[in-house]
Amino acid sequence: AWGAELSTDYHRRSKITASREGCVLLGTVLAVALPAAITGADNQQASLDLMATLLWFAIPISLLAALVVVPEPERLRPPVAWRAGLRLIARNRPLKLLMAAYLVNGIANGLPATLFLLFVAHVLEARAASGALLGIYFVAGIAALPLWIWLARRLSKHRAWSLSMLLVCAVFMWVPFLGAGDVIAFGVICLLSGLSLGADLALPASIQADVVDVDTAEGGGGRAGLFFALWNMATKLALALAVGIAFPLLDLAGFTPGGDNPPATLWMLTLLYGGLPVLFKLTAVLMVWRFPLDEARQTLLRQSTVSDH
Repeated sequence: AWGAELSTDYHRRSKITASREGCVLLGTVLAVALPAAITGADNQQASLDLMATLLWFAIPISLLAALVVVPEPERLRPPVAWRAGLRLIARNRPLKLLMAAYLVNGIANGLPATLFLLFVAHVLEARAASGALLGIYFVAGIAALPLWIWLARRLSKHRAWSLSMLLVCAVFMWVPFLGAGDVIAFGVICLLSGLSLGADLALPASIQADVVDVDTAEGGGGRAGLFFALWNMATKLALALAVGIAFPLLDLAGFTPGGDNPPATLWMLTLLYGGLPVLFKLTAVLMVWRFPLDEARQTLLRQSTVSDH
């Protein structure tokens, strides 16, 4: 929410969210790689101790810097009563459309995230390669972020996000053809699908900031905090639904994590990992391809809000 209020510009918001999510991805990679590189990959306790020590210093310093340097945004509208606010949310079509697409896409992302280790261990039979494959995925996500921001400027944010989801669909359609030992082929899939990771993290959040402008223009009082609270609830709900879909179906198929599984059971694991997410992502693309809030409309909304102020 704080990032959404740092700029009112349609494209600058994408740069802000991309910078934030890029730092999150980079921090994730460094948090795993640096302590292990310094203390040794086999010394997990020393790695955790070093990570804790670094965080003790890094978090207060970065938080203090943000509080001192980042300005507080100007409130353009007075706060709105909660009942009137609920009515505004109920008739905010871009919000409902974006939240629905984000939830569906979140389920699509949550399924492979939940089943990744099981897929690598039982289908590819390459448990030791899990770390390297995840590293490829995250590094690709960081590297491709500037590309998606450039594309969002050329096409609009919702179209660029849609293309990133279609890229994942085109890549994941090959997952059912993988089997034991296909580590290199799966590494290519991790690389190509990882390219869309940055778009999935940065562009929907930037669009959400624009959706807040719809609420503000209609008298909502600038409720970015509330909107992003709903956003975070949708994020957690999507992951919960992904887990609630994946593991009961695996259980019905007779999957046992610690033992041998018949081909039919492994086929169910493969479909849940690489097949079902494609259907969810295609559904999300259909929802947002003609999203009603683009740069022109967002600019008009901000101008009307400022003129009323």
